[in-house]
Amino acid sequence: MPIYIRNSTPNLLYVAVGYYNEGCSPRFGKRGWYHVQPGTTAMVFGGRTNHSYFRYYAEDDFGHVWGGDTFTDTPEDAFDMCWIANCPPRTSCNRLGFANPGYFDCFGCPSDRLLNLVLTSSRRQSKSGVFMNVLPTKRRLKFRKHRHGNIKKLKSRAISKRCKTCKA
Repeated sequence: MPIYIRNSTPNLLYVAVGYYNEGCSPRFGKRGWYHVQPGTTAMVFGGRTNHSYFRYYAEDDFGHVWGGDTFTDTPEDAFDMCWIANCPPRTSCNRLGFANPGYFDCFGCPSDRLLNLVLTSSRRQSKSGVFMNVLPTKRRLKFRKHRHGNIKKLKSRAISKRCKTCKA
């Protein structure tokens, strides 16, 4: 079951995700930065995975943050590493709080899942549970002090496209 993140804001979003990774101990990895343009959708996972381990963090250049209370160190450049791994030497890192979307707690769910990052609550929620609108957290950055490398530099299954199959 693929997981998508949609940017329904007028701003470029920088997104990092935490996910189930059998190659890590504990079995949790982190990957970023996906640059998600306004009105586009990024697929951050494809196939079957244990989504109860899924976490996300997103921010824009205007201080909006979508996150939570599960903290880890993340490099400013593109990364794909284990959750508890330290940042490489001579690399700038930031301690960021990732959020867990509760409705992803299923293994091998039959349909795609979509996190729709929005700025206002005027959008309606899906009755089918296929997508979930997510508002920014109450924490706001005064200004973004760090840059974000783009995940496209890594070999990953991430794609950025206009989503034709994701219905809001």
